[in-house]
Amino acid sequence: MRRLFICAAFAAMGLVNVNSQNSQETPQFTKYDVSLRMGLSSLPEIVNSSIRSQFGVEEPAWLSIPSRLSPIFGYALAQDYLKLAVFLPLNTGLFIGSEFLKDDWYLSSVSRMSAGHPIYLYQYDIYKTMRTRVTAGGYATDFAPVSLEDALIAPFCFDYLLDPTVSIGLACSIGGALAYNLLSGKAISPPTGPRIAVKGRSYDFALGSALYWSESLYRSYWAGVGEEAFFRGFILPELVEYLGPIAGIALDSLYFIAVHYAPGKDMLTLLLTYAPVSVFFTLMSYGNDYDFRKSSFAHFWYDMALESIYYLTGQSVSPANCGTGEIVRGLGGIPLLSLRLEF
Repeated sequence: MRRLFICAAFAAMGLVNVNSQNSQETPQFTKYDVSLRMGLSSLPEIVNSSIRSQFGVEEPAWLSIPSRLSPIFGYALAQDYLKLAVFLPLNTGLFIGSEFLKDDWYLSSVSRMSAGHPIYLYQYDIYKTMRTRVTAGGYATDFAPVSLEDALIAPFCFDYLLDPTVSIGLACSIGGALAYNLLSGKAISPPTGPRIAVKGRSYDFALGSALYWSESLYRSYWAGVGEEAFFRGFILPELVEYLGPIAGIALDSLYFIAVHYAPGKDMLTLLLTYAPVSVFFTLMSYGNDYDFRKSSFAHFWYDMALESIYYLTGQSVSPANCGTGEIVRGLGGIPLLSLRLEF
């Protein structure tokens, strides 16, 4: 059952890109049409997710699932009905399936990322579709559209490292995160066998490590692709268009940090770990006419570097001597566990 679900989850990562034509004549928009239509489709999910994350409100599935699916209806507002017909039932099924997997931390994480984060990419795709159909003279800034296929492979385009902005910025970001952890008293002490505790459960060392790294890889991948498409490909150009570059870049960076805050998280750690990279990702996308592929690459590898730091310093995993499946007490008290991206 688990293998079948994992296969289904990977198949549902948003790899479908249907080129649909809904009429003989391509619809045209003004920039105000774009902003209004994107607001109508995106606002319910933005408000709902903010309430959930900022205030820790637990909602019933019948309320949370429709609100999280609402951005997909933007395809109807963009008159792209074929993609609506493909993605709406696909992500509805994934969200419903995730409700049955809450007791398994691994499948719960995979299913939630498979259901939720591709919607960020869909929002960008809807925005890109409408923006590229804006009548001449609509927007004051240039916009370099990114295809879904190019967005999905961006985290593994290592030629981006040839750009000094990417390589030096990423190295400084990772070095800063490592330095902060070491200066705050965390020692490099990776866990050793024969057993390892991950998410409060004891596993054979090889199995536990495999689960930890595969979940980290999958979660970091969708964070890099989905969040960059949303924050830097959609939100940033709209903020800059209406508020100017300084205010737009500042608000986009603050919004990114705020989304990762939840009650109980350590604010100093959150700011020192995410504020610099938020500005870095935002400036990189802005400097490339909102082509977010390089920031997606940097985001993915930065998150993987953080996961490596947590692993090597024993913040996410620890040695365990209890039996298989037993709960290991005390892991929740580790302060920097608050840095892990949870959605």
